[in-house]
Amino acid sequence: MRVSATSEPGARERAAGPATLSFANSEPGAADLVIDDGRPLTVRLHSAFTTVDVGVLHRLRGTSPALRVRSEDGHLTLAFASTRARDSAFAALSAEAHEILDARGLGRASSPQALG
Repeated sequence: MRVSATSEPGARERAAGPATLSFANSEPGAADLVIDDGRPLTVRLHSAFTTVDVGVLHRLRGTSPALRVRSEDGHLTLAFASTRARDSAFAALSAEAHEILDARGLGRASSPQALG
């Protein structure tokens, strides 16, 4: 999936520009981001070290549906061509993350009242 990737201050030094987000990563809940045909960078939207904001990126030239991934290393903003593409990417990574939590028994209700 083609995206536009921008690293913000505090993040690894990467120029804003065209990138490819691939869901062929062997790790569940992760995707590979390749910026300008460089080395793949693993992006996890749901982990103990990242949070994600879903929204719209406002620029002088217009708006783009976007995901902002926040981590200790900085922020990475991924802009998508359409809301559908952004929502599909977010849903794919979220579903995989929920599968991991369910496999670990963390995605189920733990209180007897919730089970009843």
